[in-house]
Amino acid sequence: MGAFTLGGNHWGSPTTRGRVPVQQVSQYDLATVEAKLFDVQTKQLVWAATTSTFNPRSVARETPGFADLVIGQLTGRGIIAGK
Repeated sequence: MGAFTLGGNHWGSPTTRGRVPVQQVSQYDLATVEAKLFDVQTKQLVWAATTSTFNPRSVARETPGFADLVIGQLTGRGIIAGK
């Protein structure tokens, strides 16, 4: 019987018969914030962004960092006035 390859694993060859590939499972938390800014008069989308953090400690602790990031991007693009 000849071997065939699936994802780099050789199945059916005499050297791999009876072996099972090892699976790895990872679990983690991801907090994602989506921000959209609209022009009130035209109701048109002006700016949008999505940002995430890996394994956040808590939403309350991460919120100021998300806010600083969004405000920094809006200020840097001249969409809102900086301090």
